[in-house]
Amino acid sequence: MSITETDVEGRFWSKVDRSADGCWPWRGCRGRDGYGAVTIGGRKLRAHRYSYSICVGPIPSGLLVLHSCDNRVCVNPAHLSVGTQKDNMRDCVERGRTREQKKTHCAHGHEYTPENTYPSNNGKARVCRTCNLAKQALYRAARRAQ
Repeated sequence: MSITETDVEGRFWSKVDRSADGCWPWRGCRGRDGYGAVTIGGRKLRAHRYSYSICVGPIPSGLLVLHSCDNRVCVNPAHLSVGTQKDNMRDCVERGRTREQKKTHCAHGHEYTPENTYPSNNGKARVCRTCNLAKQALYRAARRAQ
């Protein structure tokens, strides 16, 4: 028995919660990374990529399907767009989703507050003022001891 496109779309959309005005969460299985997973024609696909391809069109080679809502299980085509990995990483930084930006305290337990934090020289990390002042004091003491 062959599966028609109508059957596939019916099975796909039956696992999508379209009751909300915003995100349409995928209610089927998910991969280890938290993205929705669907098997179509024996091929495992990401649910958001499949949603984009059936609603908007083919995904150009080498491009990703990005979520404007930052919700991995959302398959609402209005929340999806194509872009490069560079676009994806720029969005990640702008929205504060990098691993470094999610940290609330430094390795020594000092809270990252605006008063206690400044950007590193490369701009990719934050520096704890309290730890840096302590490190400078140790350096100066060691230099004086020489």
